[in-house]
Amino acid sequence: MATLNETIQAMLRENTGSNFLDSGGAYGRHWERNQTITDFETTKPITWELSTYPDGDVELLPTINTYHYLKESLDLDDICDTFNRLQDQGDDPWIDSEFYGMTAKGRDYLENDIFAYRDYKIGLTFNTYNYESILSQILQGTYLTIDNTDYVLLQIHNGCDARGGYTTSKLFCLEEEWLPSECFSGEIDGASIFGYGDCLSDIENENGERVEIKADSKVNLTLW
Repeated sequence: MATLNETIQAMLRENTGSNFLDSGGAYGRHWERNQTITDFETTKPITWELSTYPDGDVELLPTINTYHYLKESLDLDDICDTFNRLQDQGDDPWIDSEFYGMTAKGRDYLENDIFAYRDYKIGLTFNTYNYESILSQILQGTYLTIDNTDYVLLQIHNGCDARGGYTTSKLFCLEEEWLPSECFSGEIDGASIFGYGDCLSDIENENGERVEIKADSKVNLTLW
């Protein structure tokens, strides 16, 4: 069976083709860029830049690497391994389903071998494009609970335009009901800080005080 890291890396490299809506020919698609990465472990978990606006305001713009975020957030069990293997078999095309990115083999396994015999609940379907996300790639998925274990049926956006270019869905275990917040910590001009991806205008120090960011601020950030 593929390990967690191998599964995520294969998704990031999955060729999701091209979409007539996107401009991938000009800017490159994620799957094309990811296929040039020989070792995802050597990529930086988080990068950032400082953007200065005409009125003089300076904003910190961090980006969390999707690979590192997912490998720290997900896990696999026997249900995941079986489902993911079936999703990868042959050239089984996607089918109409209440879940995105499903093959017939994957759907039949969930419906006939899992949902038919276990307690389950289908939760929220999400797309990180629809809120303030600082991940390097868009995620789309549906939360599930099976026998009191939390899962996410997940796709990664490997295209250019957000309306197309998603991977075949894969199933992962979660430690909690949701994927964790996109948060980071570090230092700005020597002050310890903590921030969230959906609240970049309020970077706070360890005392809960707002930290002023300047164009020449010295920044060092880490994931989580």
